[in-house]
Amino acid sequence: MADRFRISLEAIVRWVLVGMMSVMLGIILLSVFARYVLGQPITWGEEGTRFLLVWISFLGAGLATKYGKELAARELAMLLPAPLLRVVDGAIGLLSLAFLATFIVAGIGMLPVGHQTLSEILEVPYSLVYLAAPLGGALMAFYLVLRLRDTARRRPADKDASGR
Repeated sequence: MADRFRISLEAIVRWVLVGMMSVMLGIILLSVFARYVLGQPITWGEEGTRFLLVWISFLGAGLATKYGKELAARELAMLLPAPLLRVVDGAIGLLSLAFLATFIVAGIGMLPVGHQTLSEILEVPYSLVYLAAPLGGALMAFYLVLRLRDTARRRPADKDASGR
């Protein structure tokens, strides 16, 4: 059941990202065509692509976390012996979770303020854009918890993806 949920969640996020990137590409192509061929720029293209890019960034960061591709400086840590590396990885994971919890709470706190402000051209509430931050943060936290759980379950003799 839990595996089915994770597989479904990843598939949904991937398809949403593909859809958003496709719409963003379409808007960019339409904007270029309208400006340089028709001589009539579309006014909402830049704002629409910017909002989509925010969503793509946060949802994409969630998927990157699933695969351990989030921003990290691992070169120094890789010099540590395997047992100590597991402890350091666990501590970094817990600190990351604390940051993500703060990030999610702050993002949720921004929603009421953003809901009262409309974007200049599309006239949509900024809360629709701000919602990407707590949702992306929750996705990152979800995948980070799963990775930490898997690391904690792994015996010291087991190798991780890096071969350590």
